[in-house]
Amino acid sequence: MSTQKVVQGEGKCPARWMLIGERPGQEEASKGRPFVGKTGREQDGHFARNGMSRRDGWITNVCPTYLPGNPAPTSEETEQWKPYLEEQIRVVSHKFIIAVGNHAVQYFLGE
Repeated sequence: MSTQKVVQGEGKCPARWMLIGERPGQEEASKGRPFVGKTGREQDGHFARNGMSRRDGWITNVCPTYLPGNPAPTSEETEQWKPYLEEQIRVVSHKFIIAVGNHAVQYFLGE
């Protein structure tokens, strides 16, 4: 049996924007927060350069579960978590979405 750690989305609600990634990494799983590892620090730098702050948005993932080895989300996982993500998208009432990573982009644009 594999151990899964669910990392909930977080941020402002309603939010100016949403950032949606693929899946949390080990650092996110250990801290219980999305995008706080290396990629999150890089995103924070991009935000700052563009006059944005993570405090202005909502940050989540297509698949909110961490698995050892951090594999890409499968289509089954994406489908399983789709209602959860769709509810976040509905509730957050954002102005725009930032999709980060191949699976997040495919979620919105398809294959």
